[in-house]
This record gives sequence, structure tokens and C-alpha cells, in this order.
Amino acid sequence: MSQRLRDEQALFWRAISWPTGVDDFLARTDDATREAFGRMVTGDARLPGPRRMTIYAESYFYRLADVLREQYRVLAWIIGPVRFHDLATDFVWQRPSHSPDVRRFGEALPDFLAGHPLEARHPGLGELARVERAIVTAIDRPDSARGPVERSALQAVEAERWPGLRLRLADHVEVLTTRRSYPLAFAAWRDDAPSPDPIPPVPEDGPFHVLVWRTRLEVFHRALVPAQAAALRALAAGRTFEAMCDAAVELDPSLDPATLVRWLGTWIDDGLFHALEA
Repeated sequence: MSQRLRDEQALFWRAISWPTGVDDFLARTDDATREAFGRMVTGDARLPGPRRMTIYAESYFYRLADVLREQYRVLAWIIGPVRFHDLATDFVWQRPSHSPDVRRFGEALPDFLAGHPLEARHPGLGELARVERAIVTAIDRPDSARGPVERSALQAVEAERWPGLRLRLADHVEVLTTRRSYPLAFAAWRDDAPSPDPIPPVPEDGPFHVLVWRTRLEVFHRALVPAQAAALRALAAGRTFEAMCDAAVELDPSLDPATLVRWLGTWIDDGLFHALEA
């Protein structure tokens, strides 16, 4: 690639990614850059050069805004189209894309939202965004070479060895805590309910817990009761089956062994574990 082409590509990028538009970019830059821009982008009376470049800049913005809307569909629903457009505008101009993989563009949105005025006015939105990011990235997490743990592997372990069992969660499994219920918001979005206006306050019956996981090429999520979340987090920390039970019972003393074993069976059927160590 020639130096001239590299320079033109760099100038093209600066122009289309300028936060306040191509005209403002040209107004603020130096004479040499304006001259280089004029040589690179020709125009006529019907469509001047800056306007031609603005078409590219707007296409750049709307494509990335569409990516964000696809990846953060529940967030977009709960805050409404106008607020989401404004959030996407802030994000696109402050965090321009640096990867050829457009799916990676929105990975910083949860952190960005955590420091955004929208989160300050409506706490808990960033946590919903983290759930949606987990859903997007679950498909990219590698499968275990050994495959998921089956029920038969658990049934083959003698009863006296169960307390010391260690079940390792697969890389695609995440347990997240939110102040707003993601599954409830997802259900409303899926049913085409209108976006709430104003944005609802943080529910008083939280916090909420949600499990995200993948089975083959399909990603799922499910609400968890606090004891289930505590149990899965104990396993994620490398603790034993006995410690998992203790963590769950600490939050819900009414739990019985049959319930805990039933939970474990459901999680095995879902493919949450990639290794069993007895």
C-alpha cells in the first residue's frame, strides 16, 4: 500500500468519525488537511465534496447504531427509541469502531453506560446491558473438548463421594445480578409491548438473578431464585457439591435435598458443566 493511499484512508476515517460532522471537521482542521480533503473528495454544484463525505459519515453512524440496537434490543426497548438513539450517538462518536468484526463494536457499551447520565437518572440499565452482552458473547465461547457432563456421569458416582464432587461450569455460562428483571423485560419486548414511558423506577422486589448459557448454537437465559444463583456461583468458584448446598441453604433454609438434586439435574440437562471431578 502506498503512503498516499494510507494518508487518504486516515483522512477519510477522521472525516466520517468526527463527532460533530464533516462540516465541523473541516472548519476545525488546518489548511493543509482541507486542501488534501478537496483533492480526495471531488464534488459539483449539485453535491459538493463535504456533502458527499457526509453521506458516508451518516451511513457509518446508522450501521453502527443498528448493530447496537440488534445487540441491546431489551435495553433499546426499555429506554425507548429516542433515548436509545441519543445513547447510540454518544457511544458511536466517543467510542469509534476499531475492529473489522462489527459484532465486537458494542462490547464496551455496558461500561460506557455505567458512567452515562442516563444510568445516573435510571439506575440498573447498565446491568441489563451486561446481560445482553453475555448473550451476544456466549456464542463465541469455546466448547469443552470433552463435551458437556451427562447425567450418567453423575449417576456413576457413589453416594458417599457426592459431598466432595466438583462440577466445572462451561465457559459460556454466566450468572448475573441486576436491579431490574431482564427476563421480564425480555418477555415484554418479545411480546411487542410498547416501550414504557417514562422509564420505570427500579423495582422494590429485586435484586434479580439471571442465568445465561449456550446449547450448541443457541443461547438461552433464565431467571434464578437467589439460592440457585448462590449455588451456581459456589460451583463457579470451584467449591464442592456440599459447599454448593450450604450456599443455597444459607439463603433459603427451607430447601430440601431433593430440590437441590433436581436443580442439579436441570443444569446438567442444560449442558452447563464441562467437567466432573469426584
